[in-house]
This record gives sequence, structure tokens and C-alpha cells, in this order.
Amino acid sequence: RCQETGRRGAGMIVDVLLGPPGCGKSTAMREAAIKNPGLYLFALPTMALIEEQAAAFRAEAPALDITEAHSDSPGKGKVQVKLDAAVERIVDAGIEHAVILITHEGLMGSDLTAMAGWHARIDEAPIAVQSGTIKTPASTALLNEAIALDPVGQSGWSEARLVMDAPGWRDLASDELLKPLAELFKLTRRHHGVFVDRTEWKKDFGWCSVWLPTALAHFASCQFAGASYLTSLGAVVAKKLLGDDLTFRIKTLPAYRTALPTIRIHYFTQAHEGTSKLWSTSRGRSFIVPICDFLREVDPPIGFWSGNNEVAVLMDHRVPGGPIKPKVAGLNEWRDKTSCAFIYSSKPMPGDEPLKELFGLTDDEIRRSREDEDVIQFVMRGAIRNPDFGGDYDIYLYSKRQAETLVAKLAGSGVGQSVTLVPQGGPGVMDKTINSAKPISDALKAEQAADRKRRNAESAKRVRMKKALAAGRAVGKPGRPPKKDA
Repeated sequence: RCQETGRRGAGMIVDVLLGPPGCGKSTAMREAAIKNPGLYLFALPTMALIEEQAAAFRAEAPALDITEAHSDSPGKGKVQVKLDAAVERIVDAGIEHAVILITHEGLMGSDLTAMAGWHARIDEAPIAVQSGTIKTPASTALLNEAIALDPVGQSGWSEARLVMDAPGWRDLASDELLKPLAELFKLTRRHHGVFVDRTEWKKDFGWCSVWLPTALAHFASCQFAGASYLTSLGAVVAKKLLGDDLTFRIKTLPAYRTALPTIRIHYFTQAHEGTSKLWSTSRGRSFIVPICDFLREVDPPIGFWSGNNEVAVLMDHRVPGGPIKPKVAGLNEWRDKTSCAFIYSSKPMPGDEPLKELFGLTDDEIRRSREDEDVIQFVMRGAIRNPDFGGDYDIYLYSKRQAETLVAKLAGSGVGQSVTLVPQGGPGVMDKTINSAKPISDALKAEQAADRKRRNAESAKRVRMKKALAAGRAVGKPGRPPKKDA
């Protein structure tokens, strides 16, 4: 059924504007929309970015019709109501050059059929693929009443279809006791598929939701802009499902720089990887607290920082610079800052198992599309985003693997010509492992290996002694025991 859904847009061409963060992809899309009259739908990750882009549109093209359609924009009703009202106003007035700006969530959750012939412009990769696992031993009757399951071939999977009336499902989706189900209820009413690894409701299940670019096949053109859009889960899954029926037509913007910065990437551990689960434990907090204390004293002071919720609680009021959200793709607010700290993890979780099973995704593909992409987007919010910045720039990450991955990303961005990895042993977690609170240095590892070898030798000696005594031989003497007299 996934294949059938995608094939409605058979032969669809999607333009992809690539280039390192800060090379001007958003600007290029905006300038092209201003230069070429038409009706445009721009989708951006956050309302803050919408406001930033709307202000730029109004400054560069005062006569252009600009509308913001999101939950905080002027007007009554839900986003769909605001969007429909804007489209109707533009069409009824015969306006031939206009831009409507919405969030990614608005793009994927709205009915866009009235925008046939418009041009879709999506800035940064939307979260087009979601999944989870849910245990519902007491809720199967509720699920049977609210959501029907339509089997998909012989796969054992079904497409979920909301059958409950609007007042009922909205109440369920906002019920605090049913939070794990809330996202599922919301997604089943959107205009893309939700799939469940069951043909009938049972006490537990896995689910995934997929939004495909073919949802925009009725637009005159469709363009995505993002430094790593092609490795995003949305793009990877779309190609797996649609194959040759979806073509990515790529244009790459180069990074024009007038100066090259000197970048230092600091890291705190090489013996383990950080995760939210680890940092929520006492052992994990014992790693984070000394890192926070270290970051409080660094010079120059941290310009901006972020991390997982478990980390941010400990960094707050310890580390200068003020917290920002981990996902900040596209924003320019911190372009004057020359240092940042990102103590963060977004690795595969148990809830990703349905994605891996249904689409054959690997842990590396999931990690690259989430954690690695979030890291490069975050660090590029600072001064190195400016093409004329040639000063020192300090980045603080948790693990050596993250630091080494970032080196490769920065090299590809055009700003990585002078990058130094700096191991930070000050907090004392460099060689700590998850299962031991003690540091495991190379010297200690050698000492432990020698100790194991000694204990093994002593154990083997005791075994030989027992065998010799049992055989009637003198201990430590080779040979067979003497034969007894007949």
C-alpha cells in the first residue's frame, strides 16, 4: 500500500538545493520567488524562522503579498482555516504573485488540494518519518472503537484509519492519561499514512508514519533546501519506497568565503557514547556535572549551548551563554558568537524498530539523519556561519566519535581547512565506561591485563597440582606416576 500511495505521483521530480549551512540556500529560494512571479507555499521548521523570512520578504519586495499561516499568526481558527482563507483571498482577488508561509507541521498536516499549480518550497528537511512502540494491555477496546486497521497485503502490517468522530478523538488526543496514543491519533487524521505492525489490535504494537514528497505532486514545482536533505530519513525512505518514480534533481551552492576560521573541537570522552537513558541515571549525571563545571570556567566563555533535557537541567545556571533549542536549523541569531557547547544525543531508540523492520533502515542511517545532522546544524549557528569570519571558534561536544564525525562534516562545508581535535581530560570522564565509575587509562588497562594473566596462571597451576596429586606424581615433577607392584 505504501508503494501504491507513492505511485500516484509517478515520475515526480523534486528539486533539491544543497550546500553547507550558511551558504545562502534560504536566501536563494527567497530571491528566486521574488524574481519569478507565481504563487508560492514556503514551509519552514519553526515559527521563529517564518517570522525571520517574512521580514526579509517584506524588506526585499514590499509589493509582494505575504501571508503567515500558523498557530500564532493573525486570524481565527486552526492552521487549516487560516490557510484556506489565505488561498481563497488570493485566488478571488486574482493575485498572481504571493507567498504563504507555514511550518513543516502545517505542511504535513494540512489539506493542500486547493493549491494545485502553486510552487512548494521547503526549507530544511521536515520530520517526515516517525515511529514508536506502545503497550496497551487495557486499551484495545478503545483502539477498536477509534481506529480501523486495513491490512496491507500479506505483510502483517496495516494502515491505520481514524473512524471516530472529531469530538471523540480530540478528547482522547488531549487526555493526559493517554499521552503515548495522542501522537498516533493526530497522525491518523493527517494526509499521509500511518502503519501498524498488526492486523488487529493487541496489547502491544509498533507503528510508523510516513509523509512522502508525492503529497505535493499537484504543485507546479517542488523544491527542498537543506545541507543534508538527501540523508534525512524522509528522503531515504521516499527513495526506498518510490525508487525510479521519484527523481531528486540536485543543485549545489558553493560556500564563498573571504576568510577561514581556526576551529577547535573539544570532546570529553572516548570510552563510551552518551544517551538520554545514560544521562538520566546517577552514573550518567556523575559524568555530566563535572563537564558542566568545566564549561563554566572555559575561556572564552560559552556563547550558546544546548543539550538533551536530562543534560540541560544540569547545565542551566552553571554554563554561561543561555540555552537554546537543540534543533535550530536556519536561524541566524547567534552569528556573533565564537564558541558553543552541545552535549547531545539522538541515537536510535527502541521506538525505531518499526522503521528498521519496514524500511530496512540501519542504526547508522538513523543516527546520521538525526544526531550528526543536528550537531552540524547547531555548531554552524555561530560566527563560522559568516563567510568573512576568520577568527578562533571553539566547539564542545560530548564524545570523540561526535568530534571526528564533525571534522568530516566541516570539511565538506568548506570551513574545515583548519580544525584541531582537543581532548579535554579536566572533567575526568575521558576514559570512564558506562559500567564502571573508574577511569580506564591505557596504563590501568595494561595493569589489569597483567593481573588477569597472573590470576589465570595461578589457576592453571592449581589445576596441575590437583591432577598430579590425583595421579600419584610428585607436584611439579613431570612424567607419569610409577606403576604399582602386581
